[in-house]
Amino acid sequence: MTINLNLRLVRRFSICIALVLIALLFSSCQETLEEKAERQARDYTRKYCPTPIDNDTRTDSIVFDTQKKVYYYYISFFNSLDDEYIVNENKDRFAQMLTQSIKDSPGQRSFLEAGFRFEYICHSGSNPKKVLVRIKI
Repeated sequence: MTINLNLRLVRRFSICIALVLIALLFSSCQETLEEKAERQARDYTRKYCPTPIDNDTRTDSIVFDTQKKVYYYYISFFNSLDDEYIVNENKDRFAQMLTQSIKDSPGQRSFLEAGFRFEYICHSGSNPKKVLVRIKI
């Protein structure tokens, strides 16, 4: 009977140890918010970029800098938006629209609330080396 009791205790102890190890394994596999942001930016860029031109804009890529905690959106402007004067005249309006877009997006809002910053680097579609505007949020 003591052998059966000891065997039961050993089994229970083994099960408890296994459960603790499994819990530790799962908790150590959790990614940080920075890692999540970096992964999401990389995955989106791989799957969708460059995006089709929509409303005279195209998203070329998205990058997240884990050290600076900044999302960088590289965008190209085409047609009517591919004009430095028009873009600079509407820079504040663009910034307001982009800020509201981030706040309205549940996925991005959590990053904004965590203190992450967003920067949109908008290039000319006809002259890709030319930066028309940089908008920091």
